[in-house]
Amino acid sequence: MNKKKAISAYLLAQGFFIFNFIGIITPIAVTNVLAGFGYKYLLTKQFRNIMISLFTLAIVYGLIHFYLGVNVVYYLRSTAYYFLLFVSSFIGFKYLQANREYLDGVFRFSCISTFALFVIGLALYESEFSSYFWKYHDFVGTGNVFKRYQGLAYEPSHYALIVTPLVIYSFLKLYQDFSIKHVLLFSAVFIPALATISFGFLGAFFIGFLVVITFAYLKYRRIEQFFLLLLFTGTLGSASVMVLNDGLSERVGKIFGGDDTSVNGRTYQAFYLGYKCAAERSLIFGIGAGQIKLIGEDVIRPYYSASDSEGYSKENWPVLALPNATAETLAMYGILGLLLRFGLQFYLFIRMKVYQNYFNLFLFSFMFSYQLMGSFFTSTAEAILWVMCFIPMFPQFKITTKKDGLR
Repeated sequence: MNKKKAISAYLLAQGFFIFNFIGIITPIAVTNVLAGFGYKYLLTKQFRNIMISLFTLAIVYGLIHFYLGVNVVYYLRSTAYYFLLFVSSFIGFKYLQANREYLDGVFRFSCISTFALFVIGLALYESEFSSYFWKYHDFVGTGNVFKRYQGLAYEPSHYALIVTPLVIYSFLKLYQDFSIKHVLLFSAVFIPALATISFGFLGAFFIGFLVVITFAYLKYRRIEQFFLLLLFTGTLGSASVMVLNDGLSERVGKIFGGDDTSVNGRTYQAFYLGYKCAAERSLIFGIGAGQIKLIGEDVIRPYYSASDSEGYSKENWPVLALPNATAETLAMYGILGLLLRFGLQFYLFIRMKVYQNYFNLFLFSFMFSYQLMGSFFTSTAEAILWVMCFIPMFPQFKITTKKDGLR
């Protein structure tokens, strides 16, 4: 083991999982800055070939969008950032590939450091520094306020997203070896994630869990008691929340009743508005990068202002966006862009043999569903998590032909 490379891997992991947005202007993250140290990966033929393809696609789209009409400054600025996002993702991909031998230890350590940060957050829960770790949230607007854990991220659900690979890793370690140490390891990262009260995270995690169960059943023709126990525990926990007479149970009731404005805004409303934005220029090619904040003034703001003119006024919501990466893709790049997005994901799913590793399969299922119920097109964290989907980082989770599955 190269000690210097190992230490570097441990430190970089903390930069991603814990300190990703400290002192950085959104959407730029620490990951984008640290990626600069991996410039050597940009000197490869593989990178040059991909960049040529991307530039060609960008030029074709650019010519069409400029013909349709765009704000040039917004368009070029956003496009430049998307290329920065790709460069960071490519460097992350190559770095993880080159340092796979350290990742098992890095993830274990990151689970522990994540819990240590949570303990610090608990210690500061009632202090003047509480806002650094916790965010007040009134789920249903009745004055019943909760504090949601957000670590050092800018928002609770974003923190839950960042630690998702750790949750999946520790979950699979627990399945491999149902022991006290792995129960503690899973709890160390799942409890902070649960404290974010992020329904998007919980929903996508549950979908990923179901995909893994289904895949395991189809392959081995049986369901492990471990999975059934977790399903029972999860159902019991959900039922317990529902019987409580508080803001949290009211929120869950609104979600299942289809009356939750946050969930609706991140799902079908986002797709509807993305479609309407694209239709302003071209359903096939969309409105172009960076144009949502402009076209949205005629589409998005009137849609929400109809129900709450003050809450969605220019003063309270100055910059318009769609809280759904897939809907943003539809708005900016049209139906063709949507087909390219899904086509690339499924191509890489097959090309990188995601179906041969439980970690990759679980994370891919999570990310695929998460992009349909929230997320942001400009998120570095999401880009890196997509990268993790396509690298066999943990060979111990490889799907075998043995009937005992992971064991």
